[in-house]
Amino acid sequence: SDLANKTAYVYLIKTYPTELKNALASAVDGDTKPLRDLLNSAVQNQSVTLDANGDNKSISFGKLPPGDYVVVALLNRSS
Repeated sequence: SDLANKTAYVYLIKTYPTELKNALASAVDGDTKPLRDLLNSAVQNQSVTLDANGDNKSISFGKLPPGDYVVVALLNRSS
């Protein structure tokens, strides 16, 4: 319920898990550029309003070409 009625920004990123792990590790160390670069290169992004429980029914990205994808959801829009 802490997330009730908040907007979530959801990014579909075509990447491999190690690249995301490295970007997150850099962000923890204070360098957010690799993570911002990944978010800015998202294949698709959507914003959704969460319900009173802080949930959303579903998000669809449609049919995608083969590859490794990661979905990242944030409460702040990436810039």
